Amino acid sequence: MSEAPKRPRRREAAPAPTTPDPIEIAMEAEAGDTSPDSPARRLLIDQGHLVRWQVANERAAFALRVLTATAGLVTVVVVAAFVWSASQAHGLVVDPFSTPPSLAQDGVTGEVAATRLLDRLRDLESRSVTQRDQASFANSWGGDLKVDIPKAGVSLDQVQRFLRATLGRETHITGEITRTAAGLTVTVRAGDAAGATFSGRADDLDRLLELAANDIYRRTQPYRWGILMIDSEHYAEAEATYRQLLTQGSPQDRAWAYNGYGITLSWAGRPREALAVLQRARAADPSNGQVLFNVNTVMQRLGGEGEAYKARLAAIPLYMARDAHGLSKATRLGTRLMMEGQNLQARGDFTAARLRFEGATAAPQFRQSLLVRGYDAAATVGLHQPALAHRLVGELELPPLTNGIRRQAWYEARRAAILADVEAADWPRAAADIAEARRYATGYPDLQRRDLSFLTPMQALVEARQGDLAAARATLAPTEADCDLCQRVRGVIAALAGDMAGARRAFAAARALAPMLPAADLEEGRVFLDRGDPAQAIPRFAAANRLAPRFADPPAYWGEALLAQGDAGAAAAKFDAASKLAPRWGRLHLKWGEALAKLGKADEARTKWRAASGMDLSPVDRARLTTLLAGRPA
Repeated sequence: MSEAPKRPRRREAAPAPTTPDPIEIAMEAEAGDTSPDSPARRLLIDQGHLVRWQVANERAAFALRVLTATAGLVTVVVVAAFVWSASQAHGLVVDPFSTPPSLAQDGVTGEVAATRLLDRLRDLESRSVTQRDQASFANSWGGDLKVDIPKAGVSLDQVQRFLRATLGRETHITGEITRTAAGLTVTVRAGDAAGATFSGRADDLDRLLELAANDIYRRTQPYRWGILMIDSEHYAEAEATYRQLLTQGSPQDRAWAYNGYGITLSWAGRPREALAVLQRARAADPSNGQVLFNVNTVMQRLGGEGEAYKARLAAIPLYMARDAHGLSKATRLGTRLMMEGQNLQARGDFTAARLRFEGATAAPQFRQSLLVRGYDAAATVGLHQPALAHRLVGELELPPLTNGIRRQAWYEARRAAILADVEAADWPRAAADIAEARRYATGYPDLQRRDLSFLTPMQALVEARQGDLAAARATLAPTEADCDLCQRVRGVIAALAGDMAGARRAFAAARALAPMLPAADLEEGRVFLDRGDPAQAIPRFAAANRLAPRFADPPAYWGEALLAQGDAGAAAAKFDAASKLAPRWGRLHLKWGEALAKLGKADEARTKWRAASGMDLSPVDRARLTTLLAGRPA
């Protein structure tokens, strides 16, 4: 039998797609087709490559957008900084002068003339040193002085010049030089102000430019011009400058003008008028510490130690405040340390005072460091080391007395030397030093006021100690009632003359002038001690000790009073306490040894006396020490 023919197998139809998306159709087809190179698989592979390229392209586009935005932001920041810098411009710009061809042929071009003028303005700025920070001036140049030489074409420099001129507060100086039949005429203008003209001979150009520079500086920098006039002792012109600034300056400059006016009157030897003006400066700007510092200076000239102390006490916190009120950082640091040292010195804490003075001297750009070194030398006198004080004064390289600050430094050095003479009881040397200082003071109004409040009473004291009470009274007669030192010296002279009622009145007046300071109580106690009345002396020493617990003198002299009363044990305790405050005080060790000897401690006493032999002693104390060390009866 033959086989029946095979019928072809009928293919099963592919399932219908479940989605119109070609990628999903390919994925469904590929899932049922295991062939490695099926059309669906190839389509999916190509699609994967395409997706990766698309992702890379998107990332690149995003990065490009970020870079573009960053570049735009940087551009905006740079432009903003450029504009802001231009808006802050407040320097001085001298434009090239207009000059005749004949001068240009001689080498004096417009640029050369502008540069010569600028050199003179820079010199004026360097010489008019003030404690004010440059930014505090309404029309400050900020130390930015230059000649503006135009350049050809449009450049970044030209754009910057345009912005500074448009947005900033630069002071532009323009001018011209012309020939006349008589010689030359120089005309200068500051900004939009009317020009000033100066004429002279043809060979007088430098002098004419100097006159022009002075006029520009006086009109554009009036406060500094006033300082320059004070330093050159042209007090009338300084006074006129500050009076004008009071009516025409900005509110801040007017407040400072009172300060400058007060300084002018003080240096001119008119401290009481200065004090009234400085009080108006305080009312105009109560937070300006420099005004209080100048009140302190005026009160020192008047001899008002208590008022000077109060002014410094009020000023010190203002120098520590964030708002500088126009005071430079260097000024605030150095002046604050100096005033802290002065107040510690007034309260008898001389060791702490010397540390403050050391810090002030080391303060950068502090222009009164020489003055502070004079205070430091005086502080060593307070520690009863007169020889060291003389050495410190001798080491000072004092400049010529060419301005007020230098004279003030010289005066403080002389003051320290005179105090050292008195501490050593070297009356002939003290008289000579006072006479020398008074000769120098004669020619300077500011020093003449110091003469009346310090040199005059010190001369009277020396005359009284030398036994000439009539001369001492005559010398002291011109001094004023509100001079603290004068009242204390008046009390000493009265006591030496046996007028204890007069002495009490004088010391009471001194105490009323400075109730917070120990000097009056201490001096009155010493007067009673010298007169052999320790019972009256002790309350005064106790009062001084309460006011100034870091002052060695009250417990030391209290110990002497106790020793005079026969209480050697209590005296030795006082001497021990005082020695911690003034360890190099020769007289203290001498008396301490005497107390120990009375307590039967001979070895300890001789130890104190040997220590005293290597310290400063007055001639009287040196003679007594020699007797004690020799073992002879005192």
